[in-house]
Amino acid sequence: MVLVVDDEYLGRVLVVDELAERGFEVIEAGCAELALLLMSSRRVDVVVTDRRMPGPLDGDALAREITERYPDVPVIMMSAQRPGPEVAATVVAFFPKPVDAQAIARLVATLWAARRPGPPSGS
Repeated sequence: MVLVVDDEYLGRVLVVDELAERGFEVIEAGCAELALLLMSSRRVDVVVTDRRMPGPLDGDALAREITERYPDVPVIMMSAQRPGPEVAATVVAFFPKPVDAQAIARLVATLWAARRPGPPSGS
């Protein structure tokens, strides 16, 4: 399962739709807190997150939390601003906004293949 986290609905749905079209089972969250809640109750294989989100946790904090709690789950970050070195160390890739949803989906497919042989669970 792929978790897409972004407080901006249009940006989130662009990535969600591209992943779903490629056969991935996708869940989405509009904030980091909901993302962590979802991860506590579901198997998540890859996370795609925005960097800047309102609330007590932004994407930087989310990436650090995922790395600490779920070290085997790769995190892809997207933002208009590049992360600093301490955050960059917690993500496998960074995509500038506006995002190239197809490029993100290709990377998710590569990460998926490394974690789970066979087609995405939505196929």
